[in-house]
Amino acid sequence: MHPEVAEALEHLGWVSSNSAISRYQQIFSELVYERDDRSPPDARRQAQFKIGWENAAMQRRTYTSETLNSVLTWNNLGYRFGLKLGQCSNSEIQAAYDFLAQEYQINSSGSKQLNITNIYPDEVASEEIFREGSVRQVSVNAYERDPKARQKCIDYYGLSCSVCSFNFGEFFGELGEGFIHVHHLRPISEIAKEYEVDPVKDLRPVCPNCHAMIHRRSPPLSIEELQVLVRNSKVQPPPNNSGAAD
Repeated sequence: MHPEVAEALEHLGWVSSNSAISRYQQIFSELVYERDDRSPPDARRQAQFKIGWENAAMQRRTYTSETLNSVLTWNNLGYRFGLKLGQCSNSEIQAAYDFLAQEYQINSSGSKQLNITNIYPDEVASEEIFREGSVRQVSVNAYERDPKARQKCIDYYGLSCSVCSFNFGEFFGELGEGFIHVHHLRPISEIAKEYEVDPVKDLRPVCPNCHAMIHRRSPPLSIEELQVLVRNSKVQPPPNNSGAAD
């Protein structure tokens, strides 16, 4: 175990004791897999990890040994931890994820970098603050986003698209678990100063297709306007059992 990881996590209060860190390290060291396909940790991977954990702990879904032993993803890593530790509080799951994210960053030694070039003006990688408005220069002028705001939006509305109700986890299984875009109802480019975002009032989960269509016009279409277009379309989106507020 990297001592700097343990020291950092204890200093930040992310874990309660060395015994918890030792337990996380033991579980991870016993994993069997052919290759590590995890992307750099962020809010989306955090959600995938939590979903995988709950799939195991609450027996929502069973992952095959073939799947678990072939590649390591954040989703099936959460599943493996859920099998070992069972149902835990959100803070305990968060502590385990934070530990693994720190381990990932140290082991990668800078070889894996976040890609912050995005198609959509309000899908930008972020630092850990809970405010929006600070400009970052990428391929377009964009604003830093807090992953906690994204997660609170998903916790409230679920992972189904607010426009067409498509759910990637329902349609693609493990591959799609935890995947969704988050759309800011208020165009961020119109905000001239820093403001505090309300994840429930200001954000909505949307699929990439609907997200792209929202931004086809300036100012962007509202959720309700695009819902009307979807309802009136002769071609319906793929079937999905989850509602927009899943």
